[in-house]
Amino acid sequence: MNDISTNAGSITIAPYRVKEDRQTELFEVLKEKRQYFSKAGYITSRLALLLRSRIDKEVLLEVFEWPSEKRCEEAHDDPQVNKFWNKMYELWEEGGFGLKEIEESKLSFAHFDPLDIYDQDKKT
Repeated sequence: MNDISTNAGSITIAPYRVKEDRQTELFEVLKEKRQYFSKAGYITSRLALLLRSRIDKEVLLEVFEWPSEKRCEEAHDDPQVNKFWNKMYELWEEGGFGLKEIEESKLSFAHFDPLDIYDQDKKT
């Protein structure tokens, strides 16, 4: 038996296509959204990632963990969460598309550029 533990959480990889001149605005919304999600208990304390495609600079991936399916569903019913999502809809060209639409999905070992926008402890 291994020593790896799992919990009831689930990791989400949320893809967004955002023109480069709108990305800074989106980063501000993502930071505010993360702070709210954290305070509301919609996400775990696991470090979040924001990644940019090296092939298509308009493609961003937000990676975070929901503590449970129940908390994910509750977030979808929260009016404040919907305000964040509406702001995001205004900024992106496309969001929530399949990962197979990302050029890196064709590679055996895809590489992305990390974007350090979140105020969180860095672990090395």
